Amino acid sequence: MKKLLTIALITIVSSFAAFAQNSKAEQEILKIHKGLDEAYLNKNIAAFEAVTAGDYVYSNPYGEMRNRAQSLEEMRKEFDNTKYKVTSVSNDDVKVRVMGNTALVTSNWTYTSVPTIPANAEPHTDKGRYTGVYKRRGGKWMLVAEHFSEAPHDRKLMEQQVL
Repeated sequence: MKKLLTIALITIVSSFAAFAQNSKAEQEILKIHKGLDEAYLNKNIAAFEAVTAGDYVYSNPYGEMRNRAQSLEEMRKEFDNTKYKVTSVSNDDVKVRVMGNTALVTSNWTYTSVPTIPANAEPHTDKGRYTGVYKRRGGKWMLVAEHFSEAPHDRKLMEQQVL
């Protein structure tokens, strides 16, 4: 009976320890994820450089793949673009699943921008899904892969915006 009680106690304590470890890791990932949203809005390329792994891979809704250097260069070009201004970037329904030294993040994203010409242009909003894969390397969570998919645009709304 003592052995059974000891085994049960060890199992319960181990389960709580694993839960606490995952919970801490989930909070770390959520902090990085939120920080990248803020960095994008503030055009802070250094924040992306700090968390993307050397073997990082990005895929977009058009089936294009980019490595870390290509992705950062594309982001720099986007940040320098003066034809529009990003007014908001947000994620909701963010879910983090930690499995040892790997974490998977999924969310819905919303991105709103406003053309700079003409001065009274209407804002444009895009929505879609996000998936990110993180690996813990040297005690630090690094982003190794991302994929964004975009929801189809409402054709009638787009025609109205153009008119």
